Amino acid sequence: MPTLLADRYNLIRLIGKGGYGEVWLARDERDHHDVAVKILNVSDTSRSGARQKMERFRHEAISMSKIRHANVVAILDVGAVANKMELFLVMELLEGRNLAEEFELRGALDPLRCQRRFNEALDGLEAAHAQGIVHKDLKPANLFLNDVDGRREQLKLIDFGIARMSSLSKLTGTGRMAGSPRYLAPEYIMGESVTPAVDVYQMALILVEALTGEACISRSLEFFAICQAHILGHLHIPDALTRSELGPVIARATRRRPNERYQSAGEFRDALNAVRWDKLPPLVSAPTAESLPPDLEQTIQDAPAITAMVANLRDQERTSLYARPEARSPAGSFPAATPPAAAPSLPGSAVAPTPQPAAPDQHGRRMLWLVWIAAATLLAALSAGAAVYVMRINAAPASDQPPASQ
Repeated sequence: MPTLLADRYNLIRLIGKGGYGEVWLARDERDHHDVAVKILNVSDTSRSGARQKMERFRHEAISMSKIRHANVVAILDVGAVANKMELFLVMELLEGRNLAEEFELRGALDPLRCQRRFNEALDGLEAAHAQGIVHKDLKPANLFLNDVDGRREQLKLIDFGIARMSSLSKLTGTGRMAGSPRYLAPEYIMGESVTPAVDVYQMALILVEALTGEACISRSLEFFAICQAHILGHLHIPDALTRSELGPVIARATRRRPNERYQSAGEFRDALNAVRWDKLPPLVSAPTAESLPPDLEQTIQDAPAITAMVANLRDQERTSLYARPEARSPAGSFPAATPPAAAPSLPGSAVAPTPQPAAPDQHGRRMLWLVWIAAATLLAALSAGAAVYVMRINAAPASDQPPASQ
């Protein structure tokens, strides 16, 4: 890899690496300031895979360049490495750490600090929504606590790699999912329309984690169980939060049906600002020293498995109390979760789901009762017939007996 890109950006050192590329600290030799350069190398993938990665990378550049906001990382340039299958994206250099690293280092955030930072993030998200862009992959690792001149911090949105723009076809088609499973919105899992309510749902999950130090979806679940938890509303929201003034706001933001949530980042922000944050009770209910596993992006490309999973979840969602808003308490708490039903094993799952015995349906139970009744009736008839036969023998006339000897 050349150390000087486009005769302008001098690569200094690697500062990050992920599934879709590397991020380098670089020096802009023309403007004489430091920048971050994200480089995508597709030389080790198939031709179709390379096209897909390059399209996604181009998509990120288009998405981010359309947003001009202090709380969205700024994109400065985009280009290609000469004679190589490499693209690069030049962004403003951020100093600090992302929220996932902050949670691991310090645990839950102070409520007032949390309010200020999430206000900023929702402001940036509102600017994206105004451009017709839905981020769709919000998670703690994609919210960055930027240290501004060593004097103050601000929360910035980063990584719009799988964002959906109204003017572009989506990159995740039938039989393919991308994103961090613990923060996927229900409608995205079900293949329904993607709207700003997706981002509202994800921001609400991150807010709960920031305030309480506990994730809404257990870290121990495998992929299908995570999807089931989102679809059926099996979210873990600590009682201290659901009973607080924030409870109804979080409950609405995490509704299963997107049309029941806040419809934009701005609407969610305004609802949060109506809460008296300085009056909130202690919300951290457990120590947060546990090291959090990274939220790695998971892409599932097995179309039959995805189709079977969605069909299974749709069946459960139609018959589950969790799908009905009236089954939830006003504070936003949910009934206790039931054991997951049998489900197809998916690629990428850590543990195959344990099959559960299927309960007999109404028709089966009715047929079983009919068989028992018929058997009992037949047994009673046979018993009655035998009794009558014995009585007739015992009641035979005396003339039938042989004459007594003289």
